[in-house]
Amino acid sequence: MTELSEFKSIDIEGSDQVGKGDAVKNLAQEYCNNGIDTTVVSLPYYASPIGYCIRTTLKEGLNPDMNIEREREVHIKMSLFALNRLEILNSILSNPNKGIYLFDRGPFSNALTIGYALTEGQNGNEIEDLADTALDLDKYFREVLNIDRCVIRLQTEEKKWTQSRLEKADLYEKSDVQEKSKEVYSIFEQRIGDGWKNITTKKSSGWRRREDIKNDCMDFASTKLGIYSKRYRSKRVPQYLGIKEIQTYLYKDSDVNLELREAWLGALKENCKDDIYKLSKDISESIVKSFERVTWYNEEIRNEIKRILELNPEVLYVFEYMYGERFLVKFLNSLNE
Repeated sequence: MTELSEFKSIDIEGSDQVGKGDAVKNLAQEYCNNGIDTTVVSLPYYASPIGYCIRTTLKEGLNPDMNIEREREVHIKMSLFALNRLEILNSILSNPNKGIYLFDRGPFSNALTIGYALTEGQNGNEIEDLADTALDLDKYFREVLNIDRCVIRLQTEEKKWTQSRLEKADLYEKSDVQEKSKEVYSIFEQRIGDGWKNITTKKSSGWRRREDIKNDCMDFASTKLGIYSKRYRSKRVPQYLGIKEIQTYLYKDSDVNLELREAWLGALKENCKDDIYKLSKDISESIVKSFERVTWYNEEIRNEIKRILELNPEVLYVFEYMYGERFLVKFLNSLNE
């Protein structure tokens, strides 16, 4: 796999409301100021077809009409997240950018999915087994992008998580889920080892300075990935993975109007969650209605998708329920090309 040595990825993880979006924006700008090409990828990528399946399940849960057994729900959700990351990996490999890939959430955010399952009684497995299952589902994504070399988990010193948004965004934004996710993050940290760094964003006395958080993140990334300033180059502008890339390299001949694509990029750049949630529905529906075929970058991605579906075939119920038989057939046909 030739991609293994090529990618420099920084994965910013953590519970909700610990300052991930702010840290990612500041890091991206600082790297670009230093002449380093930087591409920001926010996951889940809600505007893709699989991404919007995730958005729906986070907001409403899995519909009872799908007849999915309760103890299987956590596996189906983690599989959807893994498949969404493969949608995005497909676009990255099809047109890789130079420099750094900076991820706002990545594979280890399954800590929240597992935390939700544990608090809702949806699991039939021990917490460590679920954590290992999550790592297995994302192993191809992690290996290709070298994710495990630089994982930064942002955290606060607050003893108990409290809701700070005016409105709850999804089912995971509950105190017990957020608290349980900390246990799962600790397991991931043990599995990853020295590629993992915990950085505090908020102390008991209040938020730390943005500059200090940014510098802590950059110091760790420089150590792990060998990222150094290129001030002899002109300043760069942070790049964001857009809808056009999803259309061009994966969902062929799909039609999403320019206004929607530009609004999506704007929402990503500003980390405007409300707009991201609203736009994802319209964009994913446009893709599903208009695409002609799905084209994967290589056989390895296809095989990984097949493996995930063989482990968790109920995912296909979700696809058919959300988008109908046309989407399901075309998606399955793409795996046998």
